[in-house]
Amino acid sequence: MKNVANAVGFQLLWFVCVLLGSWVAFFSTLVYLTLHARYLQTKYKEFALMFAFLVIGCVWDGLLIHFGVLIFPSESLLLGTLPPVWLLCLWVSVATMLAHCLRFLVGRHLLAVCLGFISPVLSYIGGAKLSDAEIGAPYFGSVFIIAVGWAVILPLGFILCQKLQLDHE
Repeated sequence: MKNVANAVGFQLLWFVCVLLGSWVAFFSTLVYLTLHARYLQTKYKEFALMFAFLVIGCVWDGLLIHFGVLIFPSESLLLGTLPPVWLLCLWVSVATMLAHCLRFLVGRHLLAVCLGFISPVLSYIGGAKLSDAEIGAPYFGSVFIIAVGWAVILPLGFILCQKLQLDHE
């Protein structure tokens, strides 16, 4: 039941972040992380995973923005160059799923690569349609770049779970 709560909570937060913008996303993420820590989190090492994903998100989405794969209005970028706050909130929140509702992917690297290649891309496409973000031209080339990146990032997340011993309760 906790895995279902984790997945549903993340999806609700995803919609809040994408639809309502950075400051609502920030405070909603704080509420989500508080509930996660209280009811789902079993190890404090999970905060290290969340921080790692925040850094990965700054770097990866920062590169996507720099090279025009993702396009945002300049006023929505954090410090003028970093991804918007709402997008960074999603990165931290994705980390909460790795040791919980997606834990079945730990050690299944090929499956994690395949899921990483497909699922996050759909999230980026949906997020771009519902927010002030755009996927750059050429569209399918940009989508492919996002897919390849996440085909590496998602398995990396599960390797980090193993290193932090978050792969079992």
